[in-house]
Amino acid sequence: MKMMRAVTATMAMALSLTAIAPTWAAPVHVKAPVQAKFGKSKLVSFTLRNDGTTTIQLKTNKSEMSLEPGKTLSVELAVGDQIIAQTNSASFHKGDVVAVVDPVLNHATMILK
Repeated sequence: MKMMRAVTATMAMALSLTAIAPTWAAPVHVKAPVQAKFGKSKLVSFTLRNDGTTTIQLKTNKSEMSLEPGKTLSVELAVGDQIIAQTNSASFHKGDVVAVVDPVLNHATMILK
């Protein structure tokens, strides 16, 4: 009886080990869009508005801009671009990332203080 249990357990273990190997070796088909790497970046158009009391200096990957108190500025940036503060204000400090451009911002107004 003990011998039969030992043989059955050994066979079950050997079977499970041989069944696992082909599972790990199976190729995985992942469809990655090639155009995502090499395509053009989508541009997002939105407006920045300064509701603060001081002029805000901002910098993006491509340009620097100045936003006077109470004024608006229309911008068009690529998805993933960062807007970085170049001056201190009530809400952020010099060098802080104010925003990262996302498609959600398209045709929106971002209020800065």
